[in-house]
Amino acid sequence: MIQNVVSPLPPSLPSPPHRTHPPECILVQKIQFATYDSILSHSLQMKTPADKAAFARPFWNLATLMGGDTQTTTFHDIFNKLDFHYTGTESLQHGERGMALGYLTKVRFVKFISSSAATELTGVDLTKPGMTPEREERTKYIANQFFELLVQFSISHPFQAGDYGNVARSRMMKSGSFCIFTGFSEALGSKKFCALRASWKARYSECIASPPSPASPPYPPSPPSPPSPPSPPSPPSPPSPPQVRADLPRCDLLENSIVEAFLDAQKLCECKNDQLEFSVAGHRVEKECPLYSIQINHRRRGGMCTVMVVTKGKLRKRFKGLVTMRSVNEIHQAFLSHVK
Repeated sequence: MIQNVVSPLPPSLPSPPHRTHPPECILVQKIQFATYDSILSHSLQMKTPADKAAFARPFWNLATLMGGDTQTTTFHDIFNKLDFHYTGTESLQHGERGMALGYLTKVRFVKFISSSAATELTGVDLTKPGMTPEREERTKYIANQFFELLVQFSISHPFQAGDYGNVARSRMMKSGSFCIFTGFSEALGSKKFCALRASWKARYSECIASPPSPASPPYPPSPPSPPSPPSPPSPPSPPSPPQVRADLPRCDLLENSIVEAFLDAQKLCECKNDQLEFSVAGHRVEKECPLYSIQINHRRRGGMCTVMVVTKGKLRKRFKGLVTMRSVNEIHQAFLSHVK
């Protein structure tokens, strides 16, 4: 029997511990990393989930390519992360929350751990793993142990019970092939990670990341040079020709294409509603394009389907952050306000 719950959990299930993580996505223009060794040496230990999340957030944003077209940092601007419920005796979590939470795959994690920014976390230089077999073996060894810890904490430390399993079923990913943010942040602030980090530094002592060298003393100022004679005024430059927006196709053609795809999806819902296949979270991507996608959402209550346009890449930037459009009128208004 399905129990529809938003929060808290059903009375028959134990409630997970309350956590005070920051919002799922924090937009920052310049990422500043806290130094891991400085946190340990100054005894500024991360005691609360909020402390751990604040320390881990810049690394998570960088690893999940936040702000790019392929980012997996979070999806709560498209899906409702408060929509979840539990079924069965094992209390399996279902709902849009599984699609709203961000995730980090092992493939993307290995790329991140090979960057200079990750050297602060591991304490060992793992950049350029392809240069020698020794560097490649070192990267694989640390990456496997590190990611296993992230998966372990993702399963044992969810924000809501069953988060990891819901993401796996909604995204059709295997358990162990990805981690979520709460597991990422809790693992970085754990004693197990401190022990792993110490073992890595002991095993690869010759590759320990060295601290930045102190700045060299400034050179004495040179004597001032005599002022140069003023240059004659340059003639005014001719007016530049009007710029042509080449980042998007013709606006009228793009608008007509989106409207046509939107209406086709609506007709498909009306004619073949019972024949359509949806994901576990009740979603179906009917059309995928570089600038937008057409998505059909199936409501469990009443069995109704709704269609929406999800903007992507340069079109979302042109629309100044507008993510979804749910009617033909909204599509026309978006082009009228932001493009034409």
